[in-house]
Amino acid sequence: ILLRLGNYKQACIALGFFVYLPLSRHLYCCASAIANKFALLSASWYICQAVPKTDGVLIFLCMKKLICLAAAALACIAALSSCGWKVAPDAAARYELLQGTWESVHVEGHDYSTDAGTGESVYHADFDEDIPGPSHERYMKMRLDRNNMVTVLEMGDPEDLTLPASFSYTFDGSRLGGVVFSGDYADYMNIISIDGDSMVLELVDKGQDEETIEDCLERMTFNRVNE
Repeated sequence: ILLRLGNYKQACIALGFFVYLPLSRHLYCCASAIANKFALLSASWYICQAVPKTDGVLIFLCMKKLICLAAAALACIAALSSCGWKVAPDAAARYELLQGTWESVHVEGHDYSTDAGTGESVYHADFDEDIPGPSHERYMKMRLDRNNMVTVLEMGDPEDLTLPASFSYTFDGSRLGGVVFSGDYADYMNIISIDGDSMVLELVDKGQDEETIEDCLERMTFNRVNE
């Protein structure tokens, strides 16, 4: 209608909003879509600026080009939609599996400490062992909920922590972050695997201070506790 009335600039702007407002929901999937957005709007603006109001042939060509651009943009939306759905359902399913109570049953990894000045080993330990219960120093029983809170119910070595204790946690689809899932240097644990019965988390904690270089790897297996 705007083209028929001769309002070419307004028609171009309307086309841009019609095509790209839905597209904005999918920009998280493909960053290049931002560049495509401005390229398409610029091309549409250029075409409409070049159209004389009195030349019916050029008006027809302008409409043809705008329709082709719109079709290309809609195809881009469809591609972005399919891209987004490849990631979101997996993350959502993992988040649902996280909910509930878990207790550690096995741990493996290493803990190395090296003198930063001399390069000599200060502490060197490799471990691969089952966790029989609260008597083990690495035992932990925790409950995660949909308010993004993790409650530590039991620990083998609680130190000065009064239990139960609740802390917030973060989840990005493949990692858990927060106080409970942090080390001295790393602030998250990788989710290696998770299903309805078990979960494996891995902490890679490497760093250096003035005195020592630390290299700690801890891969812990948790079993779900039905309560």
